Amino acid sequence: MDWSTQIFDPDLTVDQLEQLEQLVGRPNELVQVLLKLSTPPVSTVYRTFRDAIVGQAQRVSDPGFISRVSVPGRLTDRTVRLFSGQVVPVVEVKSRGIYTWSENDLVDSVLQAVKEDTEKRNAQAFDEVLLRKTVRALLDKIYYQFRNLGQSSADRALNYAGTNAFLFASQISEGLLSAKHVPGKDDRLYALDYVRVSKSPYCRLGSDCQDVAVGFFDPEDERRSRVTYLFTIDVSDELPVTLAPVHQFIGDM
Repeated sequence: MDWSTQIFDPDLTVDQLEQLEQLVGRPNELVQVLLKLSTPPVSTVYRTFRDAIVGQAQRVSDPGFISRVSVPGRLTDRTVRLFSGQVVPVVEVKSRGIYTWSENDLVDSVLQAVKEDTEKRNAQAFDEVLLRKTVRALLDKIYYQFRNLGQSSADRALNYAGTNAFLFASQISEGLLSAKHVPGKDDRLYALDYVRVSKSPYCRLGSDCQDVAVGFFDPEDERRSRVTYLFTIDVSDELPVTLAPVHQFIGDM
């Protein structure tokens, strides 16, 4: 339940708040206080799903458009029958880590990061239309080529890496600008080549850690070295966590 909002109307005086216990014996005055109550706390899960449905109905170009929602939880052996007659499994959702996914905001943040980097290095600016299409194509590759049900440890690590906006958005911009880390022209945009998941040799005791390697290449010169970014993710809990900084190295993994 979400208790972050103020329960009582701010117009209520301190005296009225202090006299709540005394109002129990005076129904008429108690009703007046109850009428001034603000919206009661609601389930974070239901509220997030409600916002997701509202955002999903928006146009794709609308700033409030919601394309996806991250849902951490556990798949149970229970089932439920929908009004349509379809029987589906029940997932116990954890409110901590459930977020709506605004793809437009993610694309804008990546574009802003790329612009700031090129201005800082006094490099040639990229065409914004081409850059936006490149980021969209990269996201589509992740969302549709690597999508899965998240039932194995490797799949859950991949899902977390793809839906962690704070972690992944920064690496998208870094991946697109990988040309600056390799000898050659730095005015080219790198493209996503592969995403690989393997058991990590670095892990905490009693945990389940996976290494997610994301590789980028120069689409204009395949002989040029690739750049790989390595994420180490612990998926032993319902909400995975990253264990180390993102490692970057030249070459395939």
